[in-house]
Amino acid sequence: MHKMPVTVPPNTFMPRPLAGRDSLKSFTSLAPNYFRVANELRDTAHRGAKWPDHYYVFPAVVIYMASFEAFLQEMLTFTRARIGESTDPNTVAVLATIDALKAQRAAYQDFKDWIKEIYRLFDPKGVGIDTNSPEFQNLLALKELRNSAIHYNPAFIEHIFWPARLEHALQRTKLEVLNAGWVTNFTRTEIVDWARETVKGAIESFCTLSGAENPFTTTAHNGALRWE
Repeated sequence: MHKMPVTVPPNTFMPRPLAGRDSLKSFTSLAPNYFRVANELRDTAHRGAKWPDHYYVFPAVVIYMASFEAFLQEMLTFTRARIGESTDPNTVAVLATIDALKAQRAAYQDFKDWIKEIYRLFDPKGVGIDTNSPEFQNLLALKELRNSAIHYNPAFIEHIFWPARLEHALQRTKLEVLNAGWVTNFTRTEIVDWARETVKGAIESFCTLSGAENPFTTTAHNGALRWE
């Protein structure tokens, strides 16, 4: 069989080890992989195995949030592919919105606006997520904690002054505050449990709202597609 080379769009980086490979037939879904890895980190944090448990909390928080964002991006991608191209004005408008959401352009650069529009887009009633709900507020708080961990900026006065954006996360987690800095407080195992429940709940809510298959209850392929 004749092998077709990989087609690379102009101005796209192709890692040298992948050059000349056969054309890709599909792509691997990252969202469940991220979630399972985050679960492994969470379990390890609770066991306190080789390293102290707090070593694993921030990595798990980061990956739990990555799984949620990947899930929504994959839903946008699958939907975009299923719709295909169209000249119908309404469909064209939907495709334009999906493309803007995928690229997080213009009005969707802010995380909270991105989330609101995706849930609204997939809601047959056009309502979307309740922005006053604990579910939505937990997502925002988890995103802020993830940002604080990824863009870590330590200070020797952190036991007195916490990053302002983490105040909301503290309120949402109902964490009993220790007389210590924000890093010590947010690297406790209660946080990793909260991160898991926040992401799992948000995904299940999205599936209920949109009619998508719930990855936590699916029996497809004898449950092989279940996330946990």
